[in-house]
Amino acid sequence: MAIDRERISTGFFTDAFKNTLRDYYAYGFREARDYPDSEGTICNNWNRLNSILNDGDFWTWADSPRGRLFVTADSRVAPMNLFQLVYLYCGFKADYPLRYFQTIFALSPHFGYADIETELEGFDEHPDYDGFEKRFRAADHTALTSAELSVLTGLSPEQAFSGSYHTLNRFLKPLADLGILWDTGSANKNRWTLNTGTMGGLLAAVPADPSQELSLETRFLDALDFFSQYLPLGEIGLFLMHRLKDNPHAGGDDIRFRHEYMVNALNDYHLSDILDAIEQEKWLVVRYSHALKKLIGEIVCLPLEIRQSDANGRNYLMFYDPQNRTLGALRLEMIDGLQIFKKLTDPDGHTVPVTEADYIASDLEHCRERLRLLWGVSSWSGGGKMGSVADSPVPQRVRIEWDLKRANPKRLLYRVKRECRNGTVRHEPEKDRVIWEGDVMDPGEMRPWIRSFYGTVAKVTGLEGCLDPEREIEGMNRAAGNSELPPERYGKDPVPAYGRLLEDGTLAVGYAGTGFRVHGTPCKAHEMLFNEVFGIYYHVFAAWLTDAAKCTEEDQRKTLLTRRELLTRGRRILNANDELRGIYTAETAVAFMEELIDSGRFFEKGFRRRNDIAAAGAAGYGGFIPENELPTGMSERERGRYEVCWRPRYTVHDRNLRFGRDVLPLTFQERRWLLSMLQESRVQLFLTGEERAAMQKWLAEGAGCRPYDLSVIRHFDRFHIIRDDSHKEKAQITFRRFLRAMHEERLIHVVYRTSRGRIMEVDCQPIDIEFSKRDNTFHMIAIRAGEEREDSFSLSRIMETALVKGIDTHFDRAGQKELVDELLEARDGGGCTATVIFPADPGIADRILTEFSPWKKTCIRQKKADGDSAAETLSLRIRYLSSDEEEIIARLLGYGGHIRVLEKQLRREIARRAMHQQALFSGIGIEEEREEELEGLQR
Repeated sequence: MAIDRERISTGFFTDAFKNTLRDYYAYGFREARDYPDSEGTICNNWNRLNSILNDGDFWTWADSPRGRLFVTADSRVAPMNLFQLVYLYCGFKADYPLRYFQTIFALSPHFGYADIETELEGFDEHPDYDGFEKRFRAADHTALTSAELSVLTGLSPEQAFSGSYHTLNRFLKPLADLGILWDTGSANKNRWTLNTGTMGGLLAAVPADPSQELSLETRFLDALDFFSQYLPLGEIGLFLMHRLKDNPHAGGDDIRFRHEYMVNALNDYHLSDILDAIEQEKWLVVRYSHALKKLIGEIVCLPLEIRQSDANGRNYLMFYDPQNRTLGALRLEMIDGLQIFKKLTDPDGHTVPVTEADYIASDLEHCRERLRLLWGVSSWSGGGKMGSVADSPVPQRVRIEWDLKRANPKRLLYRVKRECRNGTVRHEPEKDRVIWEGDVMDPGEMRPWIRSFYGTVAKVTGLEGCLDPEREIEGMNRAAGNSELPPERYGKDPVPAYGRLLEDGTLAVGYAGTGFRVHGTPCKAHEMLFNEVFGIYYHVFAAWLTDAAKCTEEDQRKTLLTRRELLTRGRRILNANDELRGIYTAETAVAFMEELIDSGRFFEKGFRRRNDIAAAGAAGYGGFIPENELPTGMSERERGRYEVCWRPRYTVHDRNLRFGRDVLPLTFQERRWLLSMLQESRVQLFLTGEERAAMQKWLAEGAGCRPYDLSVIRHFDRFHIIRDDSHKEKAQITFRRFLRAMHEERLIHVVYRTSRGRIMEVDCQPIDIEFSKRDNTFHMIAIRAGEEREDSFSLSRIMETALVKGIDTHFDRAGQKELVDELLEARDGGGCTATVIFPADPGIADRILTEFSPWKKTCIRQKKADGDSAAETLSLRIRYLSSDEEEIIARLLGYGGHIRVLEKQLRREIARRAMHQQALFSGIGIEEEREEELEGLQR
């Protein structure tokens, strides 16, 4: 079996991928010796990740003389969500590809056998199966029993008909669970059928619309490209793109994402299990660990919803804990394992009816009330037990007033309306005030948001005991004025109520260390997502074997393949999938191809005359001489006239056949994800209403599927859409016209309205469409015709578009895309940097490294000198565009005095806002002397 340098088995996804990244990336670049596993195991995991995420321009881990180094690029320049690639490297047993492709080829009506007599040899001795032989010769072999299928996949008839096919059944059942196969037999006799619902069938079910400027398949690929990074479980969209995209110009690479927290793709592994549990109303056993609060153990809980943050990239499971009768939150990154709860036993082995308590119904009603009142994810209130749902919630009333004289009134009002999560916003222009007021369960969660407005906050009520402005502003001034970090972290979150201290000082969660035992069965939904069937290796093998089968067409009967020719074809397919390849993918895939060749199940070994095409026909089928039919007694010279070759055992007569598009069926979860995509309003940008309805009908009828219930996933701090025209027909036409212009590499004429109300017209070269997850809006990225100048047009501001006609209206999009990246790089290097020093405290490091992950950055974990008792620190250098500076400052303000910023212009602005804020809270004005003091603070 090929050496495994990248693939990983399903059971180790969490340990080897998700947790490795979590600890390495978010918890201060740990050393290998910091882990409980052996240093060799940890280094192997790091090397495996570095191998898969091999784009050194985007992602780098290294050791430098100053310490451990970590570098990422701006998320806009990444060709895709790189962390979704991890799902393409699921491990598999050595014989699984052999069984898988033999099964698909045997059941698919698209494939036949080049020499059917050899394949059916031995059936004459089993008269009960004469009917099968007759059906198979008539190409009616789409429903086979396990015995029949076993014969066609390698077993002798004696073995198969005596019941030795049970091993094959154990292999086939997971394929049936996926929806690739159907078992249409009786209880005592399986009869396997290949599902006929393919991507090609889905597209063929949509009526042609000649009015559309781009083909359906191209627009559908672009829709998959967008929603694979917009919707949960986006890896499914990647799998589907993987099937359709057979050339680099087919579409599916036209949308880039801004403010993208790529690492969160790893959470989908557990998210798939959680969504299944919520849908089935199943209780879960959550195995959990937390480096910050040192939580360990297991929790029995009922999952209620998922909360995702678009501001800092964190994801949480909101759950009900019947043991403590609380509503709690767990970071998805910290979940190590999930099971379906079966029972709980006490130390004496007696069952404890923990999930059948009579108070659960009322507790759950209180949970829902609390969820409605949460600002973020914390459900405790200062008046009682944290998160307790034994009684109705008692929220705190919070009121915030902003002074419009301290900022741009229009921009401040716009920001408050866009960013507030609940409550009400009121504008009082006569008092130069904006007021937000609402009920919040844990107002302490509002601290970072309020800090981000420092310099304009006139008054805050309801956060007494949670917010200490004077101390925070003192810390911000100190951090802006000298090189010291605060001696201790203030404003720490309290320890959750569902934990208890153990003897070693760590905190146990749930039933850990109590003598109680939780019984459960492993969740299986993630196996529908992280599965070798969707992996890069199976994709390459499928294309390679299908390509070889096309060589047996009637007009190519003389085409026989040497090992070198077969592997050359395989390498060509690997090169076509270059963007999905790890460092060792080609090496491993070619080694597996060698094993598939030598297995004899896909290629028959024989000989052909060297350089003697004329004589080839005389030797029979394509000049091929089976290995056992080479004449004996030949001299070495005569034998040297022959060379080893292979004849494909399978044949396919459609040279346009694509395995992923026309043969491999859509799985159950792929159908559900597509239905979820088609429910989204923004799908109208890519597909017409008729196309959308036809697809929904085909997907629902084919297997009785329904979309995922994505309402249980709440983006609790996603910006409200103040202006979004994606539902309007003009915006949809504009969007599709930009797509067409990009694909056809044509100039487009744009009439748009600027932010100041001016009407402008320009001819430009459309390069990309950019979607900001933070702003929740689309922008069209283009280069002005005849200029090296990048423009960005908000979709909502474009009034008219038209393709430019005439000569010289085409351009080289690939070259211009490089120019856009160069312009971005030039702006990045033009002085827009923020260098932040902060302690290697997991709480701060986790948040700041995750929150700034969408930007290009370099981070170094500073090494301490021998005998140095100072706390270890991290140095983060963020590179950003000048247009992002206001957002960068707002995010840095959210950390109060816990960090230091080195750039003078940023330090001055932070100190200025802190001083203005101090004056607002004190009710005094800013005097000129204090402005001079601010100047001196920066020297």
